Amino acid sequence: MQMVGEGLRGGGVLEAAPAPGLYVEVTGVTGAGKTTWAAQAIDRLRSLGHAFETNHETRFQVAGLRGYERLSPTRQNLALEMLGLPYLLGTPSFWPLVSLCSWRIISSGRPPTGKIACLRSVLRKAGNYIRWRIKGSNVVHDEGPVHAAHNVLVSLKAIPCEPDVRRFAEIVPLPDLIVYIYVAPEI
Repeated sequence: MQMVGEGLRGGGVLEAAPAPGLYVEVTGVTGAGKTTWAAQAIDRLRSLGHAFETNHETRFQVAGLRGYERLSPTRQNLALEMLGLPYLLGTPSFWPLVSLCSWRIISSGRPPTGKIACLRSVLRKAGNYIRWRIKGSNVVHDEGPVHAAHNVLVSLKAIPCEPDVRRFAEIVPLPDLIVYIYVAPEI
């Protein structure tokens, strides 16, 4: 796995023709520019003739979901949930991840609607990770399974539990490339 801190400025790791099944996850804190970077990467890769699937709401392109790019982000997420759930249910090796995340979400101080949204997000991310891996698709995933660590293990009302963080790190599915977008602190 490679870690990258910058976008596509001056060439970069995504310029060469990717091998089939390249899975790129974009992660970072809210407001750092993940969505902007993902959109630019998708546009650049497609301009070079590479076929990439993505969950990015303005460039939504998932094989089998033609025309869904015109749907609202909520409906796009629902469509991705319906596509990914059978893969997640059919892959017992992912059940420990779902169990850990479910327990942390349920025991969190989030309101019930927040718990449901967070659980749906984890299920959607994990299910589509499996689906895209099985298909061998090239993917740019804006906030994938690794990003779920932030949503599940960090809460304003609770300190992250070290054993849970370690367990998550052992069982979370890893992409081929993680692009971590960060914002330098203001001085």
